[in-house]
Amino acid sequence: MLYERFVERVGRVRYRQACEAARATAASTGKGADLREPWPDDLEDVPHELADVWSEPGAPLDTRLDTALRFLAEMPCYANTMIMTGWFHDMTATQTARVWDAYRAALAGPDEGLAAVVAYSLWVDYFEDGRTSEDAFAAMTVAGGTDRDRRIARVLSVAGPAPWGPKRRLFDELIADQRWHADILEAVKGSLFDAYGQAGTDAGDILRRLDVPAASAADVERARDAAARIR
Repeated sequence: MLYERFVERVGRVRYRQACEAARATAASTGKGADLREPWPDDLEDVPHELADVWSEPGAPLDTRLDTALRFLAEMPCYANTMIMTGWFHDMTATQTARVWDAYRAALAGPDEGLAAVVAYSLWVDYFEDGRTSEDAFAAMTVAGGTDRDRRIARVLSVAGPAPWGPKRRLFDELIADQRWHADILEAVKGSLFDAYGQAGTDAGDILRRLDVPAASAADVERARDAAARIR
């Protein structure tokens, strides 16, 4: 079994320790390197050693994908998503769907650390990539499913680089419910201010429809100023 072979290769105790270190730090993923505690000893090397699973001779891509997704679930860290991105464009539609299924489940689930890692991976690896951004956003915001609200809230927190058209349609779906307004504001801010943010000329229209706490007023005004400059 490929999973067992790689766990043995890095050492069972070392693998378990790396899983514990990952879980202790996963929730800070994407919030700045200075906020994340380093893993002890050489444990940060473990995900990079596990990445060799993708080039394991004779292992079908299905098996490599299943193994990599299990590593990610047990050891949630961005390093366990990076190498998968490099293989993403070699995957079949069925294999791609399995990646999206795993990401959706993580975003909808109660594991804050795993959700933070997956959200960061979406942001920098899939939403920022024009080849995958529209499909990724559609897959993550699909209607239905368990705990969709939790999934959508986490997607909105990293949605800045996603295409504006699909985002705008999601905003229109949610905006009648005021409890979404703070999340929509964060997504619009990301659209306007992220390095690869995507915002349309109608961003100001969305901002004018938001009813957010007074503490967010400065953010709204700053976003309105930026939206007014879009041509």
